[in-house]
Amino acid sequence: MTHLFRFLLMALGLALMAVPTTSSASPSISIAPFESPDQGDSLTFPRKLRQSLRNKGLECVFNSTSNERARYSLNGVVERSGGNVSYSAMFSDTFNIEPDLFFKGKQKGGESLSPAAEKLASSILSMLEEPTVGVVDVRGNNHLTAEEIASLAGIKTGETADVGRIIAARMILKESGLFNSVRLHLEPGEQGKKLCINVDEYPLVTGNPVNPVKTEKLQRLLGESSKLRLPSFRIAPPSVNATCISGMHAFNAEKLMTELELASDDQAKVEILERIITTAEALRYQILSPDQETISEQIVLLGLCSTLTPSVVNRLEGYFRRQLQQAGTAEEVDRVVNLTGLFDRSVGIAARIQEILGSRLYLEAPDSPTSPWVLQKLGDLAATRGDADRAELLYKAAAGSSQLPVAVPLLISLAESRYRNLHQESGDSILEALDPMLSPKIALSVEDKARITDLSYLSELCSEVVDTPEDADFAALLSKGHALISLKRPDMAEPLFHKLHGMHPSDARPFTGFARLAFQRSGQFYAARSYIQKAATLENRDRPFYELALGCALDRVVNEALPAIEKTGRPSEQAAAALYLLPRALSFAEGYRTFSPAKASILESGLTVFKDWLSYPSMPSDEAFASLCKSATEMRSVYPLSSECAASALFSSIFAPAPEASRKAAMVSLPGNAGQNLKLLRLNTLMRSMNMAPDNEQATTLAAVIQTLAPGYSDRGRSLSAQADGLALAGIHLKDAAMLDRAKSLYKYAADNLEAGEKSRILNNYAVVLSLTGKEDEADDIFNESIDLSPACLKTVESNQLYIHGSRVSPLTVDNATEVYPPQTVETNTIPLGGTSCNAFEGNFAVMNEQAEFKPEYDEFGRLNLLFKYEAFPWLSFELITLQNDHASEKD
Repeated sequence: MTHLFRFLLMALGLALMAVPTTSSASPSISIAPFESPDQGDSLTFPRKLRQSLRNKGLECVFNSTSNERARYSLNGVVERSGGNVSYSAMFSDTFNIEPDLFFKGKQKGGESLSPAAEKLASSILSMLEEPTVGVVDVRGNNHLTAEEIASLAGIKTGETADVGRIIAARMILKESGLFNSVRLHLEPGEQGKKLCINVDEYPLVTGNPVNPVKTEKLQRLLGESSKLRLPSFRIAPPSVNATCISGMHAFNAEKLMTELELASDDQAKVEILERIITTAEALRYQILSPDQETISEQIVLLGLCSTLTPSVVNRLEGYFRRQLQQAGTAEEVDRVVNLTGLFDRSVGIAARIQEILGSRLYLEAPDSPTSPWVLQKLGDLAATRGDADRAELLYKAAAGSSQLPVAVPLLISLAESRYRNLHQESGDSILEALDPMLSPKIALSVEDKARITDLSYLSELCSEVVDTPEDADFAALLSKGHALISLKRPDMAEPLFHKLHGMHPSDARPFTGFARLAFQRSGQFYAARSYIQKAATLENRDRPFYELALGCALDRVVNEALPAIEKTGRPSEQAAAALYLLPRALSFAEGYRTFSPAKASILESGLTVFKDWLSYPSMPSDEAFASLCKSATEMRSVYPLSSECAASALFSSIFAPAPEASRKAAMVSLPGNAGQNLKLLRLNTLMRSMNMAPDNEQATTLAAVIQTLAPGYSDRGRSLSAQADGLALAGIHLKDAAMLDRAKSLYKYAADNLEAGEKSRILNNYAVVLSLTGKEDEADDIFNESIDLSPACLKTVESNQLYIHGSRVSPLTVDNATEVYPPQTVETNTIPLGGTSCNAFEGNFAVMNEQAEFKPEYDEFGRLNLLFKYEAFPWLSFELITLQNDHASEKD
């Protein structure tokens, strides 16, 4: 059992460990040994520097002790020449809030290094001794004034420029819905620090269509919550040394929120959520300290707790089931069970903390520019709990109290809550204001445009509920019941379905309603199984039945059967149980054909191949992959307008034994209604095919496909990185400097939107492209940063760095290849119905670290979606690029 669960047990009987106060601590600096021709000077100079800094009231540690305990880091070079001592030093901020500063100085004469150390210490102190904000500089704004943005950030001139306040400001600006991107950093100034705010504005709705809510009404609503004590997550916060970084917990909170958003696999999400809970407890304890200035910490904790939602945890339910299936010891089972319990408890605790902190922050300063953000967080919490009345009031208050233009996402949430409260007219008035946002000329995110489109459907559902009387016939009441479920009104839907069951006890359709309600409450397919099993024996099975029944069946295959078979092999009890499940699943797919022939065909094909793969004598995996690819390709021609068929064909081609299958699948045009996810799937499939067997046609198509991606895609960092990868691969093959220049710009922009491992990959590729365009010195520094960020594919990055140090000829100087390097195939051992990572393989230009995933998703409107996701994740490699060009030259 890990230390996390030992903490859980200890917390039941022990008081929380004390966390020293850091707000009054002086800035702490980690000092590295200085490089020097004289080994003695290399160690002596940092010691004298440390003493000089301590004499000036600064805390110092050597980075061999703990680099994480210091706010700043210092390293450099010291050398003697002609009786003088000179030094060069780089002073860096661990949180990247302040820019790196370069200090250079000289000591004339003298044997001791003390004067030089004293001079450098004085320079550092002069940079640190003005901790207040002297100037606020706002850039990038077009519609909002600089004063409005600075006011929303909540930092004024004359205030302390501490880490917590900066991070809280950045969090509010990022989550306000008013900006695509936000950057905040400090610079040295003549009269204190200069706070630089750089923004990229999101599309704005002109005019505020919402009237304010009376403050007295909100005070009555929130007053009781504000009086409650903050609950504990029941784990001990980490103990902290007195020289710890002031603002460390706030910095970790923001970093973890970004990492969770970018995490591409369930295991990474679980690890991040564990750290989120620990950090949230540390912030909670810090807020309780009586001598702390806690407004910033409260804002950060409120934002951090908003990530611990039921939907996030519910999405991991399949992962935990797979972990239990694969657990080999009682300790492993115990860990999964404890972890599941920790997350379940933490969701409720995080919600209570949000409610208490949000109420306090608003009531203490109702006219604060941050109040709309706080009220929106409280509205989101109420909507998650299904309290439509409270959510509508809080959203309305958030929109009406803002002196700024109302953010599009907030207006969408308000309209949703009004429709769910059956206030169709007021919902339609907001929809009218939002309708211009659907214009192709407006770079709204794909996610927000989809939500606006769904508002029209919510309006129709609302109208249906309002217009259907209680004494209507069975069919009309049934439709009304499903509309109420889609509107998230289980309080009205459940009694109606009980009434319908009483009217026709032998009818399957009321049981389908009960199944949908059970799924909506829990977010889990297994909660609906008993109702589906009952409905399957009755008559009048409709589309909602087949949608949910197939979701349940696919969930069992993906999250139960496949993990068990992977562990025990095909000749096992689990395989036999899966075989028993498949005939019913196939019968559901056959019934579904009446309502959705394209989607039903995909499911029938996949389930049939899975059945053949399991049956005795079993089908070889390569043959199963080939069969899937062939049937998916045929369906794509039968249903050319189906996005699902196009996605299935692209996804299955990845696993096909013949590399040519991927090429053919990726080169076919997509349906006109293709969404962003399908476009990204094709782009990644094309990159994989291009890397395995490049040719000019694929390279040209790759460059054209990149132009089809929407610029306002919600997952901006991943979209930009995929476009950059495609341009780099095409540009390398075509020897096109313009493409590489575009890739270089996109890589730089994407790196600012990503964190940790994925940022490491982007920086590696960025450095390769820099080298190919003649900027090897700049690339060397980028390679170092990539290595520092993540050990993933470390060998590739180090090999690339050695390449530029060897002054090899740039591959761009080699003539175009007339024949391609022999393609290499990828070996896969699992069938494509499982969420899995493909094995990393080396191709012509890059090491590919692929990830492929298929899962069923049942949305809030009762629709079954088949999600096919594949990402290529190429790591550009000089060695492979050179091999390809050398091979082409030999052929020439």
